Amino acid sequence: MRRGLILCGCIFMLILSCDWFDKKKFVCDPLSPKPSLKLLSSTNVSSCQSPDGSITVDVVGGTPPYRFNINDGAYQSNGNFTKLPAGQHLVSVLDIYGCESFQELKLDVSASLLTATATTTPDNQCFADNGTIKISTRNGKPPYSFSLDGVNFQEDSTFYLLPKDFYPVVVRDGTPCRYLLRVRVERGSTGVSYANNVGPIISANCATSGCHNGDAGFTLNFTVFDNVRVFAPRIKGLVSQKISHRGQPPLLQQEIDFISCWADDGAPNN
Repeated sequence: MRRGLILCGCIFMLILSCDWFDKKKFVCDPLSPKPSLKLLSSTNVSSCQSPDGSITVDVVGGTPPYRFNINDGAYQSNGNFTKLPAGQHLVSVLDIYGCESFQELKLDVSASLLTATATTTPDNQCFADNGTIKISTRNGKPPYSFSLDGVNFQEDSTFYLLPKDFYPVVVRDGTPCRYLLRVRVERGSTGVSYANNVGPIISANCATSGCHNGDAGFTLNFTVFDNVRVFAPRIKGLVSQKISHRGQPPLLQQEIDFISCWADDGAPNN
């Protein structure tokens, strides 16, 4: 009996120490108490050449044990983050039930007034990416340069042809001081038409005789738009994996993209 308890305890600790926190196996229960972050202290960066800022947070609520993360980095067991550059930092906490909370915190450089802001346009094309980020600087010393990865810099303050995502934009002035911005490019509606683009694919490959056209007792009648709309995420998942439906040939990549974009647009009846 004791050996069994020890074995169960070891398995439980293994789940907590690696697999669960890496893969977020649990989905937050809406009825679970949510964790929230509380800033305990922060220290600004001392100079332009020294990324020595720090942030320390604690948790209120939720269910321990907790794991902490900053700027989408690796999870850690405490809320103390050091060696941070100036700029915006996104801190998150994850509890045992997969419930997560975020807080954006800002660090300045004590010896510099450099700040920056970003404006974006969404990525709203289906077959290409066209999101943009434009950076505006204040109170720094020219010349300025800009980077999406902190390594490759450009003089142009605008980044083009971006997919939807978070971007760690680094602004560098002539001092040289650096300022970090966390910028999100949103996904916009692609305008893919159900009537012209998606419906014909469904009719030719899915709503066929003996399948989802309402005969042979099949309840998922995909000649009815509302049924297709309800199952749009499932349909997208299957076609994205290039899974053939009842012996039908695989879809062309353009057809897969049409369905995926339309589903991501919210499956409109257009």
